[in-house]
Amino acid sequence: VLVATVEAAVASGRPIHQNGTLYEKISEEVDRLRSENDTVIAKVDELDSSRSKLIAGSANFIAEVRAGEDGSQMAETLHQIEELDRQTAELRSQQIQNYLDIGALKRQRVTIQKSEKVMEISSEVYEMIAKDEMVAEDAAVAVSLAETVSKLESEFDSFSQSIATAKKELENVVSRVRSLELSLRARRAK
Repeated sequence: VLVATVEAAVASGRPIHQNGTLYEKISEEVDRLRSENDTVIAKVDELDSSRSKLIAGSANFIAEVRAGEDGSQMAETLHQIEELDRQTAELRSQQIQNYLDIGALKRQRVTIQKSEKVMEISSEVYEMIAKDEMVAEDAAVAVSLAETVSKLESEFDSFSQSIATAKKELENVVSRVRSLELSLRARRAK
């Protein structure tokens, strides 16, 4: 919702300011999502610890089953491991979505920062035009405009490469989570 609000404001040409409530809401949401991810990571660590304990104990069950004893306790342990794996996959999926949301929100913060700078320069140019003043190439506003355009172009090129790399890494993580989910479903079907 916040991302769409920023995009609509930028598209309409409405000024958005870094000291405004929208920018503040974005920062608060980024902080909330980061905190939520900290909680998710802690829960995943707990689940991993529980899973490790169950796996360590399953070696005894295997020996007992081979010795002809009842395997019901081993089946229950396997069921518990599967449940822990499901919970872990669900939490990891939530963590990935939070990372994606954080990235989108951070991009919108940068959009607000950049658009505010551009709007300031545009206002100066419009004021000069309204006063029928010429904007000389070496005037402060022209130099500022040229510097801003140059900086935005170089940042765009740099970010494009970074975004492509990050997108590839996220695709790999999502693929691993989906593979884990499919393997869990396959084990459940057996």
